[in-house]
Amino acid sequence: MNDDLDSVVFDGIRFLESITRYYGAERGMEVWNKMGEAFGDEVKGKIFFAMLTGDSVGRVRFTSANATQAVWVIKAIRAATGFGLKEAKDLYDLGKVKTVAVDVKTPDQRRELIKCLRDAGCVVS
Repeated sequence: MNDDLDSVVFDGIRFLESITRYYGAERGMEVWNKMGEAFGDEVKGKIFFAMLTGDSVGRVRFTSANATQAVWVIKAIRAATGFGLKEAKDLYDLGKVKTVAVDVKTPDQRRELIKCLRDAGCVVS
């Protein structure tokens, strides 16, 4: 996906979640059904696939057991989440024993965090 379409998919998922949370599942489904008419079946399909695979959600799951660059990982977590040093280090440490998840707000932050985590030896799932 290109960056613009990535943003549409990411924001489309957030929008559907907000509508469903505020107005209920029935209204969420109404909006979902109208998306194909408004944006085309290709975009609707990409949103659906991203929801199924978790590819465009604002959450990154990782383990840091094999990480070779603790400082990079902690800095990347802080940059993507706005967490303080202690919170980011606690996530890093917890990631050594189990899979942890962090939420990010934009597709760009998600891509950058995944790249930094992988470069530092973390396993991103």
